[in-house]
Amino acid sequence: AGGHPTKNTVPRAVVAAMYVESVLGTATGKTWHGGDPGAPKAFGEEVFNHLHGKKTDATAAAAAAAAASAPVAKPIIKAPAESTALVIGNGNIGSEVVRQLREKGFSKVHTADIAGGAPADFVCNMHDVSTLVALEKSLPDGVDHVVICAGHSTFGDISRFDATSWYENFENKLLCVSRAAVLLINHKELKLLKDGGSVTITSGLAARTTNKMWPAISANCAALDAFVRCAGIDAPRGIRLNAVAPTTVTETAEAAGQPTENTVPRAVVAAMYVESVVGEITGKTWLGGDPGAPKAFGEEVFNHLHKKPKTAVVSLPSSPSAPRLKVRISSGAGETFGVDDIAVAAATSLGMWEAEGLDVEWVPARGGVKALECVLKGEVDVAYGTFAPVIAARARGEKSKVLASMARGLAQNLVVRKDKVPNVDALRGARWAVDGIGALSHNMASLVVEALGTEVEWVVAGPPPERIAQLLDGRCDCCLVRVEEARALTREHAGTLTTLLGFGELHKMVPKQPHGVLSTTEHFLAASPEICGRLARGLVVTSRVLHDSREMFHRAVRNHVQHVTPSDEEIRDIWLQEHSNGSFAVNGGMSRAHWSANLDMYYKLNPSSAGQRVDLDDLLASSFVKDALKVLGTHHNSSFDAPVE
Repeated sequence: AGGHPTKNTVPRAVVAAMYVESVLGTATGKTWHGGDPGAPKAFGEEVFNHLHGKKTDATAAAAAAAAASAPVAKPIIKAPAESTALVIGNGNIGSEVVRQLREKGFSKVHTADIAGGAPADFVCNMHDVSTLVALEKSLPDGVDHVVICAGHSTFGDISRFDATSWYENFENKLLCVSRAAVLLINHKELKLLKDGGSVTITSGLAARTTNKMWPAISANCAALDAFVRCAGIDAPRGIRLNAVAPTTVTETAEAAGQPTENTVPRAVVAAMYVESVVGEITGKTWLGGDPGAPKAFGEEVFNHLHKKPKTAVVSLPSSPSAPRLKVRISSGAGETFGVDDIAVAAATSLGMWEAEGLDVEWVPARGGVKALECVLKGEVDVAYGTFAPVIAARARGEKSKVLASMARGLAQNLVVRKDKVPNVDALRGARWAVDGIGALSHNMASLVVEALGTEVEWVVAGPPPERIAQLLDGRCDCCLVRVEEARALTREHAGTLTTLLGFGELHKMVPKQPHGVLSTTEHFLAASPEICGRLARGLVVTSRVLHDSREMFHRAVRNHVQHVTPSDEEIRDIWLQEHSNGSFAVNGGMSRAHWSANLDMYYKLNPSSAGQRVDLDDLLASSFVKDALKVLGTHHNSSFDAPVE
């Protein structure tokens, strides 16, 4: 039908019969081959366009033909002493690649890793193209070779996936790794890799092994192998493209406490990356082990490899014989939870506190100030809200204490009415809505106002729903809004509202931000230490799960963010911002350095209280988080949340 030769093609009836055989037969896990895999090799754009109902652009086709017949640029092979390299992913294998390249005599080997990951020269998150582009500015002279030891898949059989988690599996490895390779090779959006250089990526032996628990892993790895096999042919600028497909490396199995039989030392695998870098081959995948072994690569090794907690859903359960304990918590978030409150919310809905033997009763309050008042009046046991009211109460003689940090920053946007605040300069004199004076929203807003060097009129409106209502009806001109609410509001009210300053801009203005905490009284700490210990332990586990798993973050948002409906894509973007900026208190957020900075922030906002500076030992009930970390261990991302001393 496309008007092309039919040699080596197969009649559709023959192919259709294979589908029918699959439907009627008993086979499973089988792929029927509908022809010779090697023919027709000249399957061209005309056939492809006809197949998908597209018209072939004659001019474009001529240009493509001319490009195909043009001389192919050749790789440039330099001596190691004249070569530079960038290794993205400085973990178990990546760090060994770095060592071996330096041992080979490379003039410079740079490293990059995610924020809070392994120590590295630069921060790079494969999900975020902007961090890749930032490497171009950090390395203005470019590099000769790039090695990508990054990207991860999702472990588990097919029943564990839904539409979101299946797509995320490919985003986390296939899509982000292949996209990085495309940008490096094409030298248009990312001018980092020099002509004649090389890109070496990581796939995996799962592409060549059958295992019920590996559908997502094998799909990622097989696709990357095919990508390398095809894209490595005559790539632009003489760039070579290869992959290494590791099996479980010995050191990973040992660290995870698993058998090392049939594993391969990381030095052996790393040598394959080095061979790809210094050689002349392109389009090849090195096999880093026996594809058939170890077939029992299990979840323990996988979780260790990707630095996931041993349990992805629930906390360490308390003793079966231990009685269930009830605790009442006042919520400064009011009737609704948002992304800023997601750890305390998820500790309930994802089962972490339940697994700790706690029955939590939430009592809505109008902001963090009111939430703490409920505790001090004896109406509830624990408060959730910002730390500022706890410091203020302690300074006036109340026996309030911080039990654990819920987060380490805020995910908010500054949303404004277009008719009142068309630009940043117009913020001067604007009516800015907050929960209450001294509440979290007011503290953060004050820091933003100071950073901008402007003045505003504060409007006390209450929790987020009330602030949003006033923004919509014009009783206020602007307010800080949770990122998920901001996206929905500016989408649904595009004619009225807009985001003036986004999460990233606010984070640059105010890198040290107020955040939510669990607080209570000295009396409750002494009377109910078991409840306090369970609360701290469950909250730390929840924070780790949300930091490590976008799937669990997505589930938590869907469970609790009911007042607006962010899209799946918006939730993914929000998680990436939270994860990359170290917003989750994965070690409880109780280090003295962190809280010394928090106190400095508080007294900067409240200079009249500086003469009553609170002592850290009086403010913090750190022992409960400290005990939790003895049980749970220190999270791998302790660089942004140092464990309590």
